Amino acid sequence: MTRHQGVCRPRASEDGWGTVLLLVRLRRGIVGEARRVVHLVPVPTEHVPAVLTAYCGAEIVPGTAEVLSCFTGVPCTPCLAAAPLPEDDR
Repeated sequence: MTRHQGVCRPRASEDGWGTVLLLVRLRRGIVGEARRVVHLVPVPTEHVPAVLTAYCGAEIVPGTAEVLSCFTGVPCTPCLAAAPLPEDDR
């Protein structure tokens, strides 16, 4: 998995890249500290919708979240379970 400026790119088969993922966490004051987990949000390929949806189903409204430059903090377990896996090198 390649990481750069808050974007994770799991490797895929045909084009060499998989789904581009954003690391997103709701801002302080939007939710309590216990709910400020790091969500995985697939970057839309067609157009940018008004609301981004994380793999767990959480809706991220503009201005309520921050894009992280690296994976830090507590991950959203449902996002991790639903996110695509990179291909195995074997």
